[in-house]
Amino acid sequence: LKIPLTLIVLVISNAVGGSIACHFAYKVVFAVIAAPATAADEDKRSVTFATISGISYVSEENRGGYNDAFLLDAKANNYQYEQLDGLLDSSFASIRARVENDGLKYLLVNGGLTYSGEYSNHAAIAEKLRKLEEETGVQVITLISGKDVNNAASSSFATGERKPVTPATVSQIKTLYADLGPDIATNKYSSYNQTSANFSYSVELEGGYRLIVIDATYFTYQSGATAVSGKISDDLINWIKSECTIARFAGQTAIGMCSWDITGESLTGDSNKLANSDEIANILANAGMHYIYTSGTNKNDIASVISDNGNVIYDITTAGISSYPNTYRVTSFEG
Repeated sequence: LKIPLTLIVLVISNAVGGSIACHFAYKVVFAVIAAPATAADEDKRSVTFATISGISYVSEENRGGYNDAFLLDAKANNYQYEQLDGLLDSSFASIRARVENDGLKYLLVNGGLTYSGEYSNHAAIAEKLRKLEEETGVQVITLISGKDVNNAASSSFATGERKPVTPATVSQIKTLYADLGPDIATNKYSSYNQTSANFSYSVELEGGYRLIVIDATYFTYQSGATAVSGKISDDLINWIKSECTIARFAGQTAIGMCSWDITGESLTGDSNKLANSDEIANILANAGMHYIYTSGTNKNDIASVISDNGNVIYDITTAGISSYPNTYRVTSFEG
């Protein structure tokens, strides 16, 4: 497996000001020892993408005119919903500039797309992402996370108080996001059922990279409620390993994306980490996946795990755009 010579990571902070994006970039460069490559090889092996997470979108209808009940709930959950449209407009304007000036090709949307899985919220954010694709040419690749589907907590504040609404179903989600990633899938994980991953698939990125989108949400249904945890089943881990093997034989670098973290501590404890995360990190690193993009801890961080065979995997996590400090991430693999 040929590992890229350099990984450049930028964390972009957006200050809301209409559609004007104010950027503060922090660059972290990882130098990885690999075989020398020619300039032509390095150009072929380069790719740039952005990662955004924690949008937690609420449609205009469901906000209920920013009534007191809605705003109190937003503050209790540390969401900046009064600024959310401005934050998205600012981020998307920044992404447009990076497409035009820096060769940005892909936008990875890593889970947490809606408030609590409401269908109307999904429809609204899917339309915004679709419009971004059409206007900029960036390819959006979405991962659906636990709270975004079959969520018993789905709610609306349209009447002035929080009331339950029907959540989006698996089939509805597949339809809404069909052209936002799955349409360019190389392979899809076939075991679609309620206790396993519903939305895992792989995409061949330009430059010799294979993105493996991992839906590690585990659902348990009890009395109509939805208990959610992060878990990768034996069947799913075998599929991921097979994708890494395909990548290796194709001369591709395997990159993971998962809304559950494999290392590091969340701001509220370990509830957003995968079950058996140390074991999973060990398996992924040994399978040839050295980078995985996560979003579970709601903070910006890069941590690493070294496997029992001496292989490293970097867990690159990105904080939610709807909460302070309102960031998204840009990554360039070069060489």
